[in-house]
Amino acid sequence: MAVCDLGLQHVSSYALTLEKHTPLHARVESKLIKLPDSDLVADMQDAGIDYLESRGYHRYEISNFALPGYECRHNLNYWRNGEYLGLGLAAHAVVRNKRWTRTANVDTLEEYDRLLARGRRPLAETIELHVADEMFECVMLGLRLTQGVDRAAFRARFGVDMADAFPDGMEAVRKRGWVEENENYIALNRKGLDLQNEALGFFM
Repeated sequence: MAVCDLGLQHVSSYALTLEKHTPLHARVESKLIKLPDSDLVADMQDAGIDYLESRGYHRYEISNFALPGYECRHNLNYWRNGEYLGLGLAAHAVVRNKRWTRTANVDTLEEYDRLLARGRRPLAETIELHVADEMFECVMLGLRLTQGVDRAAFRARFGVDMADAFPDGMEAVRKRGWVEENENYIALNRKGLDLQNEALGFFM
């Protein structure tokens, strides 16, 4: 893969998402372009993971690889369900005041300017998260990481171990052999990461 010869410290590898109302979507719909089926996509993903790892990139998240020490700190904070500010059009933020709150800014410049001119925050949406939602988000985001969910951090935040908070989910992924766990972390193994959406369904 030529990308490894560019001297990059970090590589993100995502499957193509076909968006409606785009030229590519129109060409696929009209059969001018044929996309690979899900089995071929999975084979391509496996080949990519093996190759990147053979070149010294470690997979630290489902779709992200880095040379040692070059993991994206912003993204790690996001996947660990930390706080972050969202500044600008359509930006999202998660902050904790008395409760964890998710916000999204308006997505048009005119509305953004109008609200700021009136001394108001340019918010389109504000959601206060309930504890159950916070817990699931910690699991959903943390299980994207190959390191997994930090059990001590989960206990410090919620007063309960992740395995005790989601006994049915844990039983399901254990039974299928998709999980690795020790006293510090609960993580999906490679098979579990490949089937992460299905795995997360057991925690909902």
